Amino acid sequence: MSAQVSSIEASSIEQVSEQGSEQLVELINISLPSGSQLHINSLEMLALLFLAVATIMALHRLLFGPSNPDRIVSADALTVIATVIICITGALFQSILYLDVALIYGVLSFAGVLAMARAIEHGRTERSEKGERS
Repeated sequence: MSAQVSSIEASSIEQVSEQGSEQLVELINISLPSGSQLHINSLEMLALLFLAVATIMALHRLLFGPSNPDRIVSADALTVIATVIICITGALFQSILYLDVALIYGVLSFAGVLAMARAIEHGRTERSEKGERS
């Protein structure tokens, strides 16, 4: 009796996992809607070029910045650029799901930048209390 019950449970679990995997594939499918084509005009290409240049400049400042606050500002700029890229991707693929992801990413990156800034500020106050120059 117990072997029969376990085989029924195993088959139902397999059915549920197959349905779940099919739904997951449909959820993350980034193909364009049927009948539509990906068209990027010259203004959008110019905006993507500016985003690429801004990304390179922010990465340079992040890696070779003269001070830690400069690095934090560049990290914040990179998170804003990433949020914009996620929004552009949503517009290109005509999916509103990307906007939800961009919103969550923006909020979390803002909290992360605040935490980094607070950590640096805390380090400055400890040095100033010890009498060191910042």
